[in-house]
Amino acid sequence: MNNDRPSWYSQGSEPDYRFSLANERTFLAWIRTALAFLAVSLATRQVAQIYGLDPHWAIYSAMSAFVSILLSSLAYRKWKQCEIAMRLGRPLPHNQALAMLTLCMLLLGAALVIILFQ
Repeated sequence: MNNDRPSWYSQGSEPDYRFSLANERTFLAWIRTALAFLAVSLATRQVAQIYGLDPHWAIYSAMSAFVSILLSSLAYRKWKQCEIAMRLGRPLPHNQALAMLTLCMLLLGAALVIILFQ
């Protein structure tokens, strides 16, 4: 047994590598989305500072950074849950992260509308 692996990694049986790789690709897609939110946060903050825009843009930037952090943590959690389910031959868990992402997008969109049209 490899000591670098977490203890849950030895549970059940090794899943088909194609499923593990698909799970990893999904994880990486979530990470890319988190990285995009982080880029939006940084760009928003920089543009607001350069052009002296009102402080609401700093709040929007912080909200985008928070979504990035949330997505990163949810991505790992979801990857781990799916990996364990595959190893134990269980159904894949329900993805609550999608509802959270949808809610975050609605809040960010509403905040942007408020900032742009105040």
